[in-house]
Amino acid sequence: AVCERGARMKETKRTRWFTAFLHMLLAPFFRWKFGYRYDDFSAVPGPYLLLANHNMDLDPALLGVAAGQDIRFVASEHVLRKGLGSWFLTCCFDPIVHTKGKLGLKSSMDILRSIRKGERVALFPEGNRSFNGVTGAIPPVTGKLARSTGAPLITFRFEGGYFTQPRWSVRARRGEVVGHLVRVYAPEELRGMTDEEVTEAIRKDLYEDAYRSEAAHRVAYRGRELARGLEAAIFACPACGAIGTLRSHGDTVRCACGFSAQYTVYGELLDHTGRIHTVTDWDRLQQQRLRALLDESAEDDILFSDEVTAEQIGANHGVEQTYRKTLAARKDGVLFGDTWIPLDEIRGLAVHSRNTLTAHIGATDTQYELRGDESFSALKYLYLYQNLREKE
Repeated sequence: AVCERGARMKETKRTRWFTAFLHMLLAPFFRWKFGYRYDDFSAVPGPYLLLANHNMDLDPALLGVAAGQDIRFVASEHVLRKGLGSWFLTCCFDPIVHTKGKLGLKSSMDILRSIRKGERVALFPEGNRSFNGVTGAIPPVTGKLARSTGAPLITFRFEGGYFTQPRWSVRARRGEVVGHLVRVYAPEELRGMTDEEVTEAIRKDLYEDAYRSEAAHRVAYRGRELARGLEAAIFACPACGAIGTLRSHGDTVRCACGFSAQYTVYGELLDHTGRIHTVTDWDRLQQQRLRALLDESAEDDILFSDEVTAEQIGANHGVEQTYRKTLAARKDGVLFGDTWIPLDEIRGLAVHSRNTLTAHIGATDTQYELRGDESFSALKYLYLYQNLREKE
């Protein structure tokens, strides 16, 4: 126990040193690169639980700059497979690791233990960056977690991050990112609320509709190849309804049916007829198309398929085996090569990073990560899985 305490003290000192060093470098860089403006809450003492919405890979760094102090972040376990980058993150910042697609009981307990030790802990409760510009679902247990810490709760909302680095995009853009300190909830205030009331307050505080904010402020987000990678998020053509036929190049996305649209510096899609689309509206339409396809298709119909590389992840977070096969989705499960995986054997499904599908399969809960080419859409498999689970 003494050795563990000593090791943790060394980690804390190392984290504080790196935090101060990076803050000195990153704060001016983010102002120059992204026009980053933020509410400084460095005067708020710890421990506390810090919650924020999530749109950019750099959100933890942006949040750390606004906090001005060392923070322990909750990170997806895939960061442990980034080679030298993983070593740097774990050695210098000691993140709390959570596995996407699974219940976060262990990570929740780690959060509680850290805060009770006096640490500041940050969590992106959506668990994912937004694909369509709207803040994702906040799990119902978030309010219970916040109340259980016995510490203050801070809510922080980013605006502009979605257009600066759309999750589907290959390149970042230059525009404006703003960080708002929304609320600081005292422990006494949280104790006077139910778990459900706290969760609802968090949802309201973190809610961001990127296109609604953009319509109000009209900020240009400039860069190269603005549409490149869009088919990772938009998998159904709005004209013909076909799935998997869209391809992006430069600032334009096209379908084999003849539909095309140009992605503008304001995040809008101007199609060949002069009609303006948003990714949010397009996403809503493709989800409707997917539900219609489910209603129209038979059990053994192939709904869509992709060539993917699958990595089997071991207990130590390393890659144990790699496969290259066809992944084909049906209403009752998926075909992976010649292997049939029924729906009830898929224990969990999630998307991490830009476009990687994480699946937990079978009674042994074996984890796989599946990747396709740049035009691959992991999102359509996640939407399909969510729809099928809702029908059960």
